[in-house]
Amino acid sequence: MQTRQEASAASARKSAYLALTSLTRLAQRRPHCVLQLRSAIGGRLPDLASAAIEVLVESGEPLGRELVGLVELSSAEPFLRELRELCEMDRYLLSVPVWDVARAATERELLLLRRRLVETTTSDADRQEFVMAANNLALRLRYLRQSEAGLQAIEDAVLICRQLADREPDEYLLDL
Repeated sequence: MQTRQEASAASARKSAYLALTSLTRLAQRRPHCVLQLRSAIGGRLPDLASAAIEVLVESGEPLGRELVGLVELSSAEPFLRELRELCEMDRYLLSVPVWDVARAATERELLLLRRRLVETTTSDADRQEFVMAANNLALRLRYLRQSEAGLQAIEDAVLICRQLADREPDEYLLDL
């Protein structure tokens, strides 16, 4: 049996899904209405991400472009990680519209991780996270037929792996 909070959260998700579906379909027919879609998502993307991905799978553009634009401006690593993980769910892996959103989230997360590696003293766990994000980005770019762009991400990952392996060969050498 659902608690009152669970029922309220489910109702909010359903409302968000319906609103985003309507706005996406309106913007498909009337391109000037994309501003309404952008405004609806606005600063609420972390709360609307799950519903937005569902609508993206079903309705496509222009929602995808708007999501990519907002993701590229985000500086919230936890949100970017959650969005990337959401896009990696089995039911979305083969959804072409989701690939670009996943690429944007992974690219932005990698940029923020790279800054952290440069600006602060980081742990091996941070470096491993960077390697995983770089590998994920390379795969996403390959899916989008941008293998050349993915090559830089893989080279970055190998460089960090080598640094880790130099310090602890038994732990990290196999990752190379």
